[in-house]
Amino acid sequence: MKLRENPKFKKKEPDKTSRRSFLKKTIKGIGTLFLASYIGLTPIACKKTPFTPEPPPTPPHQVIVKVDFYNHTQGIIGEKTYTGMSSQPGLIIRASDCPNTSTVNSKRIALRQENQGGGLGKLVMFSRTGETNTSFPEENTTYQAYLMNNTNHTDYNLIDEWVDKGAGILAFSPNCTWHREDRNGFTGKESIINNAVSQLNNAINYSWAKYGSLNKVGSNGDLGIGYGYCNNYIGWHTGDWAGANPDNCFDEARQLQVFLAEIFELNTRTADLNGHNTLRTITNPYDNGNLTPVGKDLWGLCIRERQQDMKS
Repeated sequence: MKLRENPKFKKKEPDKTSRRSFLKKTIKGIGTLFLASYIGLTPIACKKTPFTPEPPPTPPHQVIVKVDFYNHTQGIIGEKTYTGMSSQPGLIIRASDCPNTSTVNSKRIALRQENQGGGLGKLVMFSRTGETNTSFPEENTTYQAYLMNNTNHTDYNLIDEWVDKGAGILAFSPNCTWHREDRNGFTGKESIINNAVSQLNNAINYSWAKYGSLNKVGSNGDLGIGYGYCNNYIGWHTGDWAGANPDNCFDEARQLQVFLAEIFELNTRTADLNGHNTLRTITNPYDNGNLTPVGKDLWGLCIRERQQDMKS
């Protein structure tokens, strides 16, 4: 039986696209896709930031290093000039290079940058062998070489023993602050504390330079100093407090000795120098308990030689 043709259905017109038209459309489509991909991958042009190339390194050139030699408690004792190529090794400075070594220990030298503002400059290096070996600086420079005073026959190994244990350097800035702090209901004369602080300050300040100061504040200083129970010893210190027990120190001279020793140990991170109470090494009971020349040498050593960075 012959089926009736659906009048709503139209036969599909045959594709009249020629081969040439087909290729043309295909190429155009591919080009469009390629252009879109290219635009997506290409960064949008923007205003360029000016680029300043780093200057090339300065080639080695001759520099002059002037070294001022100091007895660490008596002042400048000589100078010497060294010549070499910038940034190159070979700057060897010996204690024996100093024109006058009669008052110093020939085995110790601390080399520091010159501090134009006074005080001590940054530590370059120190040595127990009598010489430092480093590179020449980039430009003409003045260094300061500190040699340890030997006129008091001070045994600097007493500090070295602590340095080898990771201590023996200042716990605080040489320009640290302190406040009065009594503990456990104990109290006593502040004049004794002030005397101890003053003697330590005088040991590091001279006519030629000021190397630091323990400065009193009303509260919240770097460390507290005062009277306390001290575990029932004559004196005691913690990480930020130094004290004396007035019940166990029977006179002012003894209290002064104790404060000098405890402040010294707290700041230098040492204890019991020479195997016994530090006050026996750095103070004199027959001189009203005052700081001895040996005590001044050791206190100065910890600041001049051991202190890494002298920024206050």
